[in-house]
Amino acid sequence: MKVLADGYLLRDDGVIEIDSDVVYPKLMAEIGGADEALTQYSLTIIAEFAKLDAGELARLNGVLREGAVLQLHIVAGKNKERWQIARRPEGLGVAPALGGKLRRTEGDARRLYRQLRGRV
Repeated sequence: MKVLADGYLLRDDGVIEIDSDVVYPKLMAEIGGADEALTQYSLTIIAEFAKLDAGELARLNGVLREGAVLQLHIVAGKNKERWQIARRPEGLGVAPALGGKLRRTEGDARRLYRQLRGRV
């Protein structure tokens, strides 16, 4: 196993584990938000940010080659109920955060990621 960054672990089988208890609070602070205000929409954006960051870490560490598929596993630690999307109010909902391939639209998560990170 190899630590790619705090909360991101590359397992021996090539899967990257994302520790939600470590990664999500940092992303919440960066994006803005508090536990009381978490909705399905905002949690979906946080999860997408974590996945996109994992892909970038994999690329920077030589784990991800062009055209390869990255396998991710989000680990729900001690605070798993805190991060369960279904337990939160809908807010704007999951669909706007993700966008849709069928509609060929970019979701809010990728748009915000590009705005804050300068890339997707």
